[in-house]
Amino acid sequence: MSLKSMLHIKVLTDFIDYIYSNNALLPDSTWIFNKSSQEEYEAWSTYINRCLVSEYKPIDNIEQLLQGACFFAKLENIYRTGGVLPEKGFQDILSIPSEEIIQDLRNLCILFKKQFINKGIVQPSSIVIFNPSFGIGSLVCGGADADIYIDGNLFDFKTGKKTGYTWQEIAQIVMYYYLNEIASYVDKTRIPAQLKDYKIINIAFYRARYGEIEYCSTEILESKRSREYFEKISNHLLDKLKNRMLF
Repeated sequence: MSLKSMLHIKVLTDFIDYIYSNNALLPDSTWIFNKSSQEEYEAWSTYINRCLVSEYKPIDNIEQLLQGACFFAKLENIYRTGGVLPEKGFQDILSIPSEEIIQDLRNLCILFKKQFINKGIVQPSSIVIFNPSFGIGSLVCGGADADIYIDGNLFDFKTGKKTGYTWQEIAQIVMYYYLNEIASYVDKTRIPAQLKDYKIINIAFYRARYGEIEYCSTEILESKRSREYFEKISNHLLDKLKNRMLF
């Protein structure tokens, strides 16, 4: 394994460590294996092995994760831009973020814990799906995924400083709901929707700099005509995929 891959595993292990540091019930390793990527399972195994060391002390301070969060943010940007490296390559990826960036992250974390975690919006028993995609809906869009799904709520996290919303932001999260509804009609593709077994009750914005959450019930988006359109669009997309031999 390369040094860069080992760093990826180490940082991911630190995040797993923090999640389970507060006497959380550890999930079954078989379940982890079935639900995780190879890198995630390697990080899980590394964490378990670290726990077996007698002098082991868990990470219980989010301050220790801020640099790791910046590292993963850089990797995500590379992934979303199709593998384009920053100007200075790995030197930029491995560089230490400025104190200004760390302080900004620190403030976001403090507010998130106060307004999101401490108020019980997410619980240990919650159904949580990170970056859910929408099967055939995401495929025809060239890739579309939301931020996070928690107990029937599909959240879009906004870290910008502006208040209010643009129509593009609202259209984006509403379209996520519609893409999921379209995908729910399609069970024959090789790309199932991650939320196919769950209902989106609300779409929601979380304003990270203000600690504010705004919900919109999906009831206002449902109608008999919408259902008819979903079915027609789904059948049209299936025909297109058949022609491209994607399933």
